[in-house]
Amino acid sequence: MKRVEWLISVAVLLLVVVLFRAVLTQNPLKSRPAHHPSPRIIATVPMTYNFTVPVLMYHHIDGHFSPGAHGPVLRDLTVSPKNFKQQMDYLISRGYTLISLREIEDAVRARKPLPVKAAAVTLDDGYQDSYDFALPILRRHRIPATVFIITATVGTRGHLTWKQIAEMRRSGIEFGSHTIHHYDLRQLGSTQLKSELLGSRIRIESRLSVPVTSFAYPAGEYNRQVIEQISAAGYLAGWRKDGGAVRPDDDPRLLPRVRVHGADTLQDFAREIAAAVTSGRVKPQRLSSHHMMHNR
Repeated sequence: MKRVEWLISVAVLLLVVVLFRAVLTQNPLKSRPAHHPSPRIIATVPMTYNFTVPVLMYHHIDGHFSPGAHGPVLRDLTVSPKNFKQQMDYLISRGYTLISLREIEDAVRARKPLPVKAAAVTLDDGYQDSYDFALPILRRHRIPATVFIITATVGTRGHLTWKQIAEMRRSGIEFGSHTIHHYDLRQLGSTQLKSELLGSRIRIESRLSVPVTSFAYPAGEYNRQVIEQISAAGYLAGWRKDGGAVRPDDDPRLLPRVRVHGADTLQDFAREIAAAVTSGRVKPQRLSSHHMMHNR
């Protein structure tokens, strides 16, 4: 009796083994390697301590924009999705490593190296088209862009919602502060200035549960008081407009960007990048001088 039970057990075991092998043979995933997301930087890239990094400054990426129906200011602020894609394709094809502002800021503050050919992307004001048109292109290239948002306009017509911002954050997009109301900070009293700077940072951090250390000056305008107050408000870096590429000896509170214009052709774009990297450096404005306010 025991011998019969033993034979039955052996037969059952053999049947299980045969069935298991048959399942593996029929499973089309068996021969495929496990899927692991590729890192953003696939291969090791040359690094340097003497970096020159163009940080691109965009506003609108709008596929519904009609040049004839808008004024010159809005036309200048608006890049078509087609041109934006061509510009991102250009950077990738020319061997640029697209990095985050956080990496650049950390390199400037801590004297760390960056890729020899690096660039970064920023979008100011938090417009709805950043989600509709820029995000799919950034996702496709896995570019870690930074959006500087005006917290009072979040959820208003033509601007990002907090839900969209959270989705973009999950896609690797970073967010920085562009104040609460986008006022000319040079014209504010001390109390209101502190409120604009600190209030916007706290609001973004409370919604995204991440530290906010990057700040973009509204309209690119600042003075000594504003610079001092962004540090007091907890920001580790301040981003202005114009000035060429970021270099190791830059003041972290006055980091430059390369403005991309709506009418720029791909050839214009390439020339602006080359100028920023080579000889396109413009010194920050003198803090004691009075200068006119420019558009965002």
